[in-house]
Amino acid sequence: MSQRKSKGFSLTETLVASAIVAIWAVSSQQLLQIGLGAIEKAKRKARAVEVLNRYIQDTHIDWINGSSPSPEVISNGFIIHSDVNSIDENNASMGVEITWGEKNRYLLKVWLSR
Repeated sequence: MSQRKSKGFSLTETLVASAIVAIWAVSSQQLLQIGLGAIEKAKRKARAVEVLNRYIQDTHIDWINGSSPSPEVISNGFIIHSDVNSIDENNASMGVEITWGEKNRYLLKVWLSR
């Protein structure tokens, strides 16, 4: 029986290993892109909530001072629609909708009181 010493990997083994690494690299890149997209979407939504909170604070101050908010405001690329329903001279409810992009929106009901 002759014993043969192996001096390295065969071409088939090298090609199989290369194919496995290539498949892993492509799937990792796709997962990274999905993760980065989700992070960007979450940041944009958080920014929308910040803009909405600032708008509500300003609107409440205006309401206390006796003026009504404008029904539509554009701020930092966000469009804010509001609808104030007076209950009496000191109280009102306000529906607020902030939109960005085509399918992104956030709705909120707020109580205004003097």
